[in-house]
Amino acid sequence: MRKFVCAATVVVLALGVALADDFAGAITKVDGKKVTVKKGKDGEAKEYTVASDVKVVYVKGKVKKGEKPEAGDVVSEGLKNEAFSKAGDKAVGAYFTTNDKGEITHIYLKKGKKGAGG
Repeated sequence: MRKFVCAATVVVLALGVALADDFAGAITKVDGKKVTVKKGKDGEAKEYTVASDVKVVYVKGKVKKGEKPEAGDVVSEGLKNEAFSKAGDKAVGAYFTTNDKGEITHIYLKKGKKGAGG
């Protein structure tokens, strides 16, 4: 019985990790706890719910393709920051991490001409 419980725990944890996702995209709209993200230039926009404890930070340094960004400074006011409300037609480039429920848990904002704070 002990082996079964251990095996079941490993399967559940592995499934949770497999369902979590890291991806790059651009925030096109923020509406409370909902964030609309467009992946790629021709990708469709998809609405995500943000986790109640979402972390919104700037990217520290450059991000190499396929690598997870390193967290830099915290974005003041999180998703209520004026970078999102003043973006207008310009999307805000970012990297995202989701949990096994599909909620965004981390937002790493890109700095630069199109990124917030750039």
